[in-house]
Amino acid sequence: MTKAEARQIIDSMGNFKNLDAENCDAIVRQVIRGERPWTDLRAQGMKLFPEEGRAEDIPPQNVMVDLHDMARGFLTHLNDPQALKQWSFVMEALPTDFQAERHPAGEAVMDLLWNASFGQLPDEAGVALLMSLAQKNTSLS
Repeated sequence: MTKAEARQIIDSMGNFKNLDAENCDAIVRQVIRGERPWTDLRAQGMKLFPEEGRAEDIPPQNVMVDLHDMARGFLTHLNDPQALKQWSFVMEALPTDFQAERHPAGEAVMDLLWNASFGQLPDEAGVALLMSLAQKNTSLS
């Protein structure tokens, strides 16, 4: 093998890493939106144990998500209290703030998420807020 061939192989490995990061971001986004189960994050190397209240090896994410995305995921799990509790714990463990500080309902939604991570379901007003946000989804991808 020549030095040029070795360099080409090494360079192509870097491209796979970038694709893996993009793929991981897409999976995280889908989990947040409730389009995939949170357990799919374990295949990305994240050690998530909501039943034990433990999360480890959660890498920084470059995922662009907001409250609208989270509202969609919240509503997806709403009819299964145990699934909602686990999903909410995972959302709390992810290194994203869902751009909550930029939205007038940010604090209220983050409170709903926090409470759900301990098994408390949202009241009617909370569900109405989540439904409104989910219908106004403005995320790009």
